[in-house]
Amino acid sequence: MVKKAVFISISVVILFFGCKEEKPYTVVLPPKHFPAIEHEAGNELTDARVDLGKRLFFSTIFSVDSSISCGSCHKPHLAFTDGLAKSKGVKNRTTFRNAPSLFNVAYETSLMRDGGIATLELQVAAPIHEPTEFDFNMVLVVERMLQDSTWVQLSKKAYNRAPDPFVITR
Repeated sequence: MVKKAVFISISVVILFFGCKEEKPYTVVLPPKHFPAIEHEAGNELTDARVDLGKRLFFSTIFSVDSSISCGSCHKPHLAFTDGLAKSKGVKNRTTFRNAPSLFNVAYETSLMRDGGIATLELQVAAPIHEPTEFDFNMVLVVERMLQDSTWVQLSKKAYNRAPDPFVITR
């Protein structure tokens, strides 16, 4: 069991920090008995999408004061948690829950502690709109991204469209 957890941990680190220049992007999930990860049509993994996702994960663009990112609470070196009983959001606000580990999250069929969110795509909006987390708005995030030519270029490369809620949630 420990070997499996260590191997999965290493795989996630490689996924986030060791992206190669291959297309389409290939995820290898040992052990072999793990099921394939299902991707929504039009959201299959490619290098451009992994690159955009990684950049968005560590960008502070989602928070109202541009002070925190997803990676602020889901730290790779802490198994994608923050190690706190209750996470800290913008302006050092205490949230209502802790940051759960993101290991194997692609296999989850319900998210958040109460299971009220059915997909990863839907979950993305929760911290953006939550006052104790990012305290922002998806429409305003899109506006910020559209003002930055790098985000526009990365979005078009990944999804052949300008930044919008679809791109952000994928």
